[in-house]
Amino acid sequence: MVDLHSKIMRTPAVKRVYSPFKTSWDFVRRWPVLPGMVLAVLVFVTIFASQVAPHSFRETDLRQRNKPPIWMEGGSSERILGGDVVGRDILSRLIHGARVTVMVAGISLVSGAIFGTAIGLIAGYYGGLIDEVLMRIVDIWFSIPFILFALVVVLSFEPSLQVVLIMLAILAWSAFVRNIRAEVLLLKTTEYVAASRVAGASTLRIMFRHMLPGVFNTILVLASLRVGQLILAEASLSFLGAGIPAPTPAWGVMVADGRNYLDSAWWVSTFPGIAIGLTVMSFNFLGDWLRDKLDPRLRQVA
Repeated sequence: MVDLHSKIMRTPAVKRVYSPFKTSWDFVRRWPVLPGMVLAVLVFVTIFASQVAPHSFRETDLRQRNKPPIWMEGGSSERILGGDVVGRDILSRLIHGARVTVMVAGISLVSGAIFGTAIGLIAGYYGGLIDEVLMRIVDIWFSIPFILFALVVVLSFEPSLQVVLIMLAILAWSAFVRNIRAEVLLLKTTEYVAASRVAGASTLRIMFRHMLPGVFNTILVLASLRVGQLILAEASLSFLGAGIPAPTPAWGVMVADGRNYLDSAWWVSTFPGIAIGLTVMSFNFLGDWLRDKLDPRLRQVA
């Protein structure tokens, strides 16, 4: 037994060897590398759209009408991703369309998040009749088809950027109310909130000084998950003609421009559709990663 124990103690420890591929794969799984790269490109072209775009998004050239991309027969470097139905450069319109998409989604998301967070704080803190009335309003709003509601509004008003911003802000606020309310219902029973009441802190101070920081992680996760839905909603409205009017290079408008030419000029609709899909998926993946990192109930121990 002594000899066997001595041999075991003298046996060298097995050294783990990690291949570069496995190390890279583990890094990609742990961090949102690919979504981060897509969103970094989106932010870059949004800021420097005028400098990056090879042409003006309004410039038309009927000689380049339905021009194929550069790698197809008949394509040229003048229209790298091809031309649309009136000869405008698809790449330039994609780049400027990214600026429109980020602006619309960002403004409507911030507006909806502020309003929805305030309603959630009020409903969760006061409770009772106020909570009941506010939650029933949220339930009624969830029962209304958004696309149908937006089409009715557009029939009453002319399609414009301002109308789209209002519609998307109305779409965004409801998702924040329920989640923020649930978090506030837990926070208001904590000891530090009770101590604030005993110390004579006002209701506004308790809500915005003590409770709002406690729900900030939830707001951040909801915002990252909601922005993809807002981009998709804006593209759907623009595709149906109830969103941003032409000739503004919104991605939904670009998809609608080429829907009658899918058999002969598929690239007019395909490239903006790919841009919408990549952007929405990137925001969704980023939101899932933030939820896993910021929610202690879902946080994974490495």
